[in-house]
Amino acid sequence: MTYPSGSTLSFYKDQLYLMGDDAPHMLILDTAFLIKERIPVFSSETVRINKSVKPDIEAGDFIQEGEESNVWLFGSGSVPGYRDSLFRYNVANGSVRRDDLGVLYDKIKELGVRELNIEAASLVKQKMLLGNRSAALKPDYLISIPYKLTELETTAIRRIQLKQPEATAGISGMAYDEINDRLLLTFSTEDTANSYSDGETGDSFLALIDNISAKYESDSLSVDVWLPLASVDSSFKKMKIESVAITRSAGKEYDLILVADNDDGNTILYKIWISL
Repeated sequence: MTYPSGSTLSFYKDQLYLMGDDAPHMLILDTAFLIKERIPVFSSETVRINKSVKPDIEAGDFIQEGEESNVWLFGSGSVPGYRDSLFRYNVANGSVRRDDLGVLYDKIKELGVRELNIEAASLVKQKMLLGNRSAALKPDYLISIPYKLTELETTAIRRIQLKQPEATAGISGMAYDEINDRLLLTFSTEDTANSYSDGETGDSFLALIDNISAKYESDSLSVDVWLPLASVDSSFKKMKIESVAITRSAGKEYDLILVADNDDGNTILYKIWISL
């Protein structure tokens, strides 16, 4: 589809909320991928925001905050001053609110995550999990933070090392199955030495962690399922999957939407049915 750099995808009440890392607006689509609305998030005279100043929205999730239904959109944190914000879209009134995450991101760095690159986010029970993607064979991390921003000063933040079978693959997206307490994750390979530069795209993977709410106090986690997406369908070969959304779950069977961005300014959406 002619939408730039799709990077994060959330699902709520039969609607998909798609945001690109250099896009000035968010798309609301139905499950047939028809565009229902374009939501201005940033002011820009160009279709793609310049890389040096883009907010770099790479992660997000739907969050119920009291009576408010919001889509949270996280900047990656890879460039302080430009990419360290949270944007909250209010589903009811269409407003967009910005929160500065500079203090939070500094705290994450103090835990030993020196190179910030937040690529995934998912609310798990009362914790927000952020997925930090590393480069050059360094480990990825899940970061456990309170989902209430007012509790950031008083609640401990945890760094959890994420272990996966493919050392060159980095986390790119997450979605939580609350009924079965399972965390679905996407990973992709890209030949790059840092969190700022793009590189040659390799393959992508779908992973699963069972009983995640009992594990996010751990120091490290291993995935329970690891699936090369090219083994599901050849169309996934050399595609950089950026995010995943669950539209239906029944036991271990899922209807999923995957979004791909190969750094060419376009977005590809996939609909798959899979048992994990």
